[in-house]
Amino acid sequence: MSRGMFKTIRDFSNIHPERIALHRGDGKIINYRDIVHVFDQVTEVFNRNAIQPCDRIGCYLKNSLINGLVVFPIIDNAVICVFDDNLKPEALLTQCAMYQIDYLLTDMDHPEIEDLAHSVGFGVFTVSLKNQTCGSMELDIVLSLPKTIQPNHPEDPTVILINQTSGTTNHPKLFPKTQSEMLARIRQHAEVYDYHEDTMLFIVVPLSRMVSLQHLMIILSLHGCLIFQDRLDFNEITDILMQQRVDIIRLTPATASALIDHLERKKQIVSLYGPTTIHVGGARLPKPLREKIAQVFQQEIIHSYGMSETGNIANIIGDLPPEKEDSVGTVRFHEIKIIDGELCVKGPIVFKGYENVSNDDVFVDGWFRTGDLGYMDEEGYLFITGRIKEMINRGGQKISPFELEDLIHKIDFVKEVYAFPYPGENGIEEVGIAIVPEAGHNFTLKELRSILKTQVKAFSLPTLLYVVDEIPKSHMHKVQRSKLFALLNPEKPT
Repeated sequence: MSRGMFKTIRDFSNIHPERIALHRGDGKIINYRDIVHVFDQVTEVFNRNAIQPCDRIGCYLKNSLINGLVVFPIIDNAVICVFDDNLKPEALLTQCAMYQIDYLLTDMDHPEIEDLAHSVGFGVFTVSLKNQTCGSMELDIVLSLPKTIQPNHPEDPTVILINQTSGTTNHPKLFPKTQSEMLARIRQHAEVYDYHEDTMLFIVVPLSRMVSLQHLMIILSLHGCLIFQDRLDFNEITDILMQQRVDIIRLTPATASALIDHLERKKQIVSLYGPTTIHVGGARLPKPLREKIAQVFQQEIIHSYGMSETGNIANIIGDLPPEKEDSVGTVRFHEIKIIDGELCVKGPIVFKGYENVSNDDVFVDGWFRTGDLGYMDEEGYLFITGRIKEMINRGGQKISPFELEDLIHKIDFVKEVYAFPYPGENGIEEVGIAIVPEAGHNFTLKELRSILKTQVKAFSLPTLLYVVDEIPKSHMHKVQRSKLFALLNPEKPT
């Protein structure tokens, strides 16, 4: 069975076979001829081994070029899952069991892998690049271990990938994405962000992450080029931006902040090769950081608000009117409804539900509950005021960490700030603050309370302050406020 997503790429390759499709930071490149040739190679092996549309194939690959080459043959014939190449065998086995994979596709020669596969029953495809020359890529792929069991996962032939999110919790939630949802996301990027066949997109997250592979699917489906890194390397990012054309670079706020810190430490001024849009998403973009990005790069900035489950919901493209500076932008491709103060969405990109947790409280009358509190004004600007699960409950008084963070961000020397709950006397939640200041600056809890006391009610004033060099983040580069106190507690409060 072919799902047909690859047809437009094949048609484009017939006309432009030498056009660069993938460009790794170290200079290794893959053209569209390579993409098509490897697609046919892998598809032939899948057909010979009777791979079915609902079979789940987990990619555990050290060579990132292979990740880029096998995406389309997998999603055209089966369902793709992606595992971090740094996982140890025991952690890999846990992931394989959670995703209920049918096959593991790997380029790593670990005896433990086949032992694990044999004990559990999934099959193993072994893969390697025989020729890494652009225009002559050759992939060697064999079924080294057939599967011996049939996993009990849902059978939906429209699903092409399984994604994972932990949100603000530490419990992984799996959710499938269908071909129609991905096609809608491709349309969104063409219409809203102007992706097209000449677009050079730079994403700094490795191809061992699903977010990068989805951007690969988007940009290649629109016949552009994806520039990527094997590992986060700020020197390499800077070199790429200065030495070659990049139309759009995708960053999270945390990565953007770290990149700017890197440039400031090196006292390096970035002279971009050409006009480059800085697209920041994955978390809220505080105004001071947005201004810092604009100052350093002097380029157009796009900020997207969204979730893995929904894609980008709202966007700020260019500058906001001063009276809208707290907004996350305007909405396209989604329908919005505020239900009891909570932002709910529906639309062609929005997922249909989680796979390994209950969906009883996830949707209301077909609307996905984002967990974000907010409102939309009469001019269509969306505002996020907090998260339901992250509201600090101080003896019955609800405190939004977002509102506190926005106020503290306005202090000149504050680079990064997060508000979090911590257990006070008698089990009542108290308000803690963690701040990363500019170099050479420091201040006390008393000074912070003095600044805030004329701007917030007394019950919202923090009672604990950590001034740190770095805010602890998860492997997905997210801050989990509910865990911050436990992570920071060994530190000495200010």
